[in-house]
Amino acid sequence: MARTGGAHRGKFRIEVLGAVRVRADGKDVTPPGRLQRLLVAALAARPGGLPASELCMALWQDSSQAARLHLLVHRTRTAIGSVDLIERTDEGYRLAVASDAIDVRTLESDVPGAPAKVLELLQGEPYAGCEGAFFEEVRAETESTVLGARRCALERAAAGGDDELVLRWVGAAREKSPYDEQLAAVHISSLARIGRVGEALAEYEVLRRRLADELGADPGPSLQALHLRIVSGIVENARPNQQPPAQPTLIGRESALAALDGLGPRNPLAIVSGTGGVGKTALAVAWATKERDRFRDGILHADLGGYGIGAPAEPQAILARFLRTLASPVPHGADTSELASHFRAATDRRRLLVVLDNVRSEAQVRPLLPAGDGPVAIITGREQMLGLGAQFPALSVQLMPLSPDAGAQVARSQCASLDEVAARRLAERCAGLPLAIAVAARAVAAGVHREIVDDADRAGGMLEMLETGDAASDVATVLSWSLEDLDPVARRMFRLLGLVSEPLTRPAIIALAGGDPAAARTAVRRLERANLLIRSTAGRLTMHDLLRELAAREWLAGEVPAIAEVVTTLPEGP
Repeated sequence: MARTGGAHRGKFRIEVLGAVRVRADGKDVTPPGRLQRLLVAALAARPGGLPASELCMALWQDSSQAARLHLLVHRTRTAIGSVDLIERTDEGYRLAVASDAIDVRTLESDVPGAPAKVLELLQGEPYAGCEGAFFEEVRAETESTVLGARRCALERAAAGGDDELVLRWVGAAREKSPYDEQLAAVHISSLARIGRVGEALAEYEVLRRRLADELGADPGPSLQALHLRIVSGIVENARPNQQPPAQPTLIGRESALAALDGLGPRNPLAIVSGTGGVGKTALAVAWATKERDRFRDGILHADLGGYGIGAPAEPQAILARFLRTLASPVPHGADTSELASHFRAATDRRRLLVVLDNVRSEAQVRPLLPAGDGPVAIITGREQMLGLGAQFPALSVQLMPLSPDAGAQVARSQCASLDEVAARRLAERCAGLPLAIAVAARAVAAGVHREIVDDADRAGGMLEMLETGDAASDVATVLSWSLEDLDPVARRMFRLLGLVSEPLTRPAIIALAGGDPAAARTAVRRLERANLLIRSTAGRLTMHDLLRELAAREWLAGEVPAIAEVVTTLPEGP
């Protein structure tokens, strides 16, 4: 039968995994009509072609619609822009494409090289939108192919170490195959490898009960053996990923992120310090997320509770948890020193990142540092931890409050209605602290405390407007935790400095404090190490406005008589 040329003579691809699609050289040429798409889908389901009578039954449930079928074929060719795709046979029609041009026919061959692509394809129902007995039969025939390809892709992803990909898709796969023990094993293994051992054991228990209640059966020997290994702390190729979720965008911290890029064999430790609410945890998590491909053996993350509600975490408990996560034995009755030795051995030569967050002191964190070639660690805390930095090769990253421009960006990310001027004003009144800016912007977005941005002359009183009722985000509470370790002299000096609005030289602060000059110098150094005093651009010492307001709150009236007289007689000098 002679054919006239069409607009498309290129390579066709037919997609039936999900909605029916036709592509010519990558361009979408899917016909717009429902019956046109059903025609293509029916022919894709039978690559050898279909007699006209069977096509009519598939489309209209009436085998005597031959004339109608011929007209539909003509209109489908026209809609696609080519007569080359659908060709006439002695009995009916067929698609003039090789079987590998139909996506469902290439699933098994695609899996080895592209498991992610296959799992993406399989998220939709095959022949979606195609109704009728013919397509129900086709879907039933396709089901085993789809299930097998999905299982194979998940197993391939797991074997390649991509547990994140596995966990993104395995839940949907198991919903469709709730008794599939191979899928369950992939799911449970991936959870255990990334350190979510409790969830792995819970998934096993759910399947065990389902099999017992619904089928009167137990899990097979292979799955039982996997469960026993996990319970015993034996997890093959453990790749933990314990980091909390990262912020969508980290604003204004480009230089700090670049500094952390220096982590490696020469500098296996980074110490990130800064005042409360300045964004130390957000920085560490953002960098870990950005660089996670560097750490093929995983990421360990622990909040050491240095500042917050309750007592700081004990190193012994953190070490035991880390060892279990790494599927290493935890000797019964071992003390901190012995557990630290086991942890160093377990991390040696592993491409591992250890994030030790919210650290109180060098003594708390020192046993938790990994050792040997391979692992690196990030410590975050309010103290500068100068002793630790002197003891180990370390990068030091001191986080300062955000610039007004960056702070305004943070404010507008939390409250889209703020204009640039209002956002900048809010950020400045929050002293550039990301936590305070976020709390204030959300309050404004909720219609609370509009005076933060509306009253141009307002000064002070910010901490009251930043109350949240939640200790972890209440700005005054978060800042006050930094005062807990201060000795009486340093704490009194902190309170006193809340009365002074201008940066001061070190001699001026010592004179203002009165009393023993040596004790005052020690107190100044203590406040600097705790990031409660920072150097201004002129080299003088100051504190940001929210700390100053906190200090003024704590000031006991009458503790230093004639304060105005003392301030007016402060000495100048470096």
